[in-house]
Amino acid sequence: MKLMARVSEGPEQRRKLQAQLEDILKHAGADPQRLHIAVLSAYKPGYSWLMDEIAPELAAKPVASIKIEFAKDVDPTGERVMYSPARWVQELYPVDEMLARKLNLPLAKITLSEFEPSNGSPHLSRACLRCRRQ
Repeated sequence: MKLMARVSEGPEQRRKLQAQLEDILKHAGADPQRLHIAVLSAYKPGYSWLMDEIAPELAAKPVASIKIEFAKDVDPTGERVMYSPARWVQELYPVDEMLARKLNLPLAKITLSEFEPSNGSPHLSRACLRCRRQ
């Protein structure tokens, strides 16, 4: 079972909520071996996902480089007042610096790359993290 919650709480409150949700689901009969709960920040969910979910997984691995791909923000209607083609990369700031620090990688080994979204969707339609082993 997978459960993802996005809340406007700080890291400590998110950890407490995750533990509470795990406890509730286990008592309801969920298999602890197949249970994955992520409680991420609603403020910057992409940043939160990379720092709270991905970085801990990579910390124990010999990562040589990371490539993060983000969708270009597209407004096919031309009606949005607050529009920026770089919206999704701005949402990630400063994830490259934080990953470099947490994973002990040179900043130059972490790249951000924009791609054109499919079907003109203005939303992030894929997140790609490629890690090369040393």
